Amino acid sequence: MAASEEHPHCILLDLPAEMLRDICDLLIPPKTVLSFEQLDRKIWPPTTERDRSKVKTIHESLPCLADLLSLSGTCSFYRAVLAPHIFKVVYLHNTGKSGLAVQALASSPCGGLVKELRYCGVAPGLSQGKDAFSDTEAVFPPEVAEVLSHLNRFPNLQKLYVEFPFDYDEGKEPYDFLEETPHEVATAESEKGWRALMAKSFLALAQNASGSVPSLELGRLHPLAVSTFDHDCFHDFLCSLKSFSLTVRGWDNGRDRQLSTTWGFLMFAEELDDWFFNHLCSVTDLTLEADETAPIGLAPGTNYVPLALKAEQMPQLRSIDLKYIVVCKELIDFLTSHLNTLESIKLRDCFCSVNGLSEVENPPYWHHLFSALVDARPERLTMFKVSKSNLDGWQGFDPISDADYRRACRVMEEGGRRMFAYMNLDLSTGDLFLDGNETIASLLRGDDLRAYDELMQVVDEKREEGRLSRLGGGLG
Repeated sequence: MAASEEHPHCILLDLPAEMLRDICDLLIPPKTVLSFEQLDRKIWPPTTERDRSKVKTIHESLPCLADLLSLSGTCSFYRAVLAPHIFKVVYLHNTGKSGLAVQALASSPCGGLVKELRYCGVAPGLSQGKDAFSDTEAVFPPEVAEVLSHLNRFPNLQKLYVEFPFDYDEGKEPYDFLEETPHEVATAESEKGWRALMAKSFLALAQNASGSVPSLELGRLHPLAVSTFDHDCFHDFLCSLKSFSLTVRGWDNGRDRQLSTTWGFLMFAEELDDWFFNHLCSVTDLTLEADETAPIGLAPGTNYVPLALKAEQMPQLRSIDLKYIVVCKELIDFLTSHLNTLESIKLRDCFCSVNGLSEVENPPYWHHLFSALVDARPERLTMFKVSKSNLDGWQGFDPISDADYRRACRVMEEGGRRMFAYMNLDLSTGDLFLDGNETIASLLRGDDLRAYDELMQVVDEKREEGRLSRLGGGLG
């Protein structure tokens, strides 16, 4: 028998299209979504028309994009195989050219391949002239409004990412973060292009039919009031979301002032329930990321702001991911009230603050949170993660003695204990600093770790119950 008959020659074109797509998934780097700054740091933000023309209009510049485009141009077969990868993530910028290009894509057969739309809105700063800065019309062309208000033209769209990457540290308007009345907000949106851009962008989103997109991510949202956040149509848009993510942009003046010291941020944090959380009636996955310059929780008190999560919000919540949230009564009440549905809790860079300037009486320790979750008898909780803490790299007003430092390290290494962070906010600057003495004292007492271990035992049991239930269902 000939060698060719023993080992039939495999022609790539003979492979099923689904198999070829699976091969592409393995070959294409998994990190395929870049932040807007990563697209081209030399021209970002693209506030001039020349810079705008350099930014990719349809899709990001993947490391392998040129190869994919070349291969897809060889024949219709490879075009069909590779198109889902090329058009999986689409970028929209607030220019007429970008809006028209995305509209054309939406009306083409490839419109059904788009899984994620990433919208970037930029506006001129004061350094580009008062006229450009005050232009509230050119910053939001009708072509862009047409795309954002008709997301259902992408029938398989799974996620919308929105970001306004203004950077006013380079000769542009500085942030004041003053508390604004509704009239002052409306005035700012009628006089400043960047404020108008945010209001008009969210208003366009609010025109979408229910269910147009299941997931909304607001990246590095400016902690300022936007008039659209009070509109009923915007609240209706939020109501149909299944996943909601909000990351708050941090700020400091480079010298002696953090975002947490501003009255505007206090107002912003207080309004998050009326603007967003009260209307997420269908959300199952929530991400809330505050910033190191302005943690959220444990109000009232100097530089502490309220956490606007409440028991009656988000009745279908299954997963919550929090960052830079202060452990407080509001957090404990929210989590314990959702344990009949919650399956996953992640706390990243969260901390307790028991010796700070908060006016809350008897602020909670970590073990109060852990014990409350155990006592509430979670029904479905199979994942609970708290980011690990250590004493390195943090400075406080009460320096940790070398002896205490060595003792804490020895307890963690030899005793197998883990540390849970206790931190405070500086009175004048708002800087976040480690409460080293309390952190070490709590570590040595062991109350936090005992409560944590008890909670993790419950979580492990629920995870095993779920595994056995799935096995039983499979056997059935």
